[in-house]
Amino acid sequence: MMSNSGLYLLASIALAMVVPTTLQGQTLQTAIPRQAQQAAAESLETLRALAAPAENFAKLGLKESREAERARLGDPMPDYVIDLTALRAWNGDNPKSLLRPTGQFIYPITVDGVTRTSVTIARVNGEWTAASFGPPDEAQARSQIQNDLKAKSGQIIQVRVPALNAVFVARQADDTLKFTPVVSQPRFDLTAGRAEPAKQVLLRMQPAAKALDTSVPH
Repeated sequence: MMSNSGLYLLASIALAMVVPTTLQGQTLQTAIPRQAQQAAAESLETLRALAAPAENFAKLGLKESREAERARLGDPMPDYVIDLTALRAWNGDNPKSLLRPTGQFIYPITVDGVTRTSVTIARVNGEWTAASFGPPDEAQARSQIQNDLKAKSGQIIQVRVPALNAVFVARQADDTLKFTPVVSQPRFDLTAGRAEPAKQVLLRMQPAAKALDTSVPH
């Protein structure tokens, strides 16, 4: 039986796998390697194993262990980050210049068509694997935004600013990049589900980034 610490040990792998690289040109990288897709499919078996102990299924957003048998994958999103150093030095121009792909992909996990949690697929030691599951609340909020944006044109990705604990669903349409916060943050005037131009959002966040103590890891 897997312990609580074992259940969430996978999360540390996902956090460690952020390897920023320069975004080339103006095209977001949204293609998903076949091996990553296969790892996502296999992650459902891992989910079922994790959900089997009675004390675990609720932590995975499930109402009962048996729901894991009906789990399915939703539409994935590539994961991007904006690192603290880049945001501090940003000149307020094109916000896309701040985006760095992590090489990770976020898949919603649904039961009977309703998102319960998510799985992060990452390349660890050369192998694609399920790096973490959930958290369920964030997964459900992200999926709601993703579903609302599907009717609109443009590329959809996840963008995180780890140093400021901010997570967005971003949509690139034409020349405009818009951020929709997954979780509200009043200090930045961010309301969950409310889309704004990325430039405006990041300009409001930049002073907080500059005020952070860079001697402390973020």
